[in-house]
Amino acid sequence: MSWRSQDQYELIEYNFSAHGRAHFEISRVSQSYVALHWHDAVEVICVIEGELSVTLDQHTHHLHGGDCIILNPYALHSTISQKGNMSLLLQIPVSAFEDCGVTLAHRQFICDPSSTDPAYRESVQRMTGHLKSIMAHEQDGRPGSRLLSMSELLEVIFDLYTCFSHPISDATTEKSQKNRERLTQIINYTEARYAQPITLEMIAEELHLQVNYFCHFFKQNTGMTYMNYLNDYRLAKVYHDLLVTDVPLKYLLERHGFTNYKKFRQSFFDKFGMTPGEMRNAKNSQTGQYPQTGMQRMTESPAS
Repeated sequence: MSWRSQDQYELIEYNFSAHGRAHFEISRVSQSYVALHWHDAVEVICVIEGELSVTLDQHTHHLHGGDCIILNPYALHSTISQKGNMSLLLQIPVSAFEDCGVTLAHRQFICDPSSTDPAYRESVQRMTGHLKSIMAHEQDGRPGSRLLSMSELLEVIFDLYTCFSHPISDATTEKSQKNRERLTQIINYTEARYAQPITLEMIAEELHLQVNYFCHFFKQNTGMTYMNYLNDYRLAKVYHDLLVTDVPLKYLLERHGFTNYKKFRQSFFDKFGMTPGEMRNAKNSQTGQYPQTGMQRMTESPAS
């Protein structure tokens, strides 16, 4: 079955220790949108076919077949695909690197999908090859295939550490930790209350910050205003429900915190290039049902 005809997700897990579990996902989607989020693991996304846009560090990378991107743990990012894709996603917990005898405490991964450097492109191709091999071994299903998958996974960890990770200073590490703790508070607050009215004053008070400082901090660390983030988070919720349910739009807006239909409609069109009704009709005509999408909680695995 073509990935264009029905959304599919195949998730495979690999245990490293009692607290370390890597996730490998074969994803075939006709369209997708996941608002700003992060994972507590190193994430590798390889696009096999189609297109996927990933916004990371306030820059949008447009990925196509053969492209690969690496995301640091707790790196805020969003993804969108208007025309669909087949992708391989791998999330490796920090503990898995530690189980292999290396630490990421003072290292970060740097990946530039637009780079034309031959050595870099060779590393990306090797990474993609490892993930394709994992997929092939998992779909093989013969005895010993899982051992071959684990062997490829260790190759991925080796290449990630030796080809894509770079040292960072203690000061940078400490600053990132402090920022992450504050952002976690913001994220948790938003996820718990997004369906209710939220003002800048309310969330700044929750963090014991002045409103101006809160706005500056959030914009500096995410590249967007908090109210735009809140709007996008609500949009993602409505988007998900439009594709997987037949609940009327009016009730979806009420469920997910939208009180201004005109503003919602404009935001939706700006993001997806069509109206909610057009999106739902197009999806129904493609599949005849309501398939699952890749929407997930910001701090949970697996996802992209």
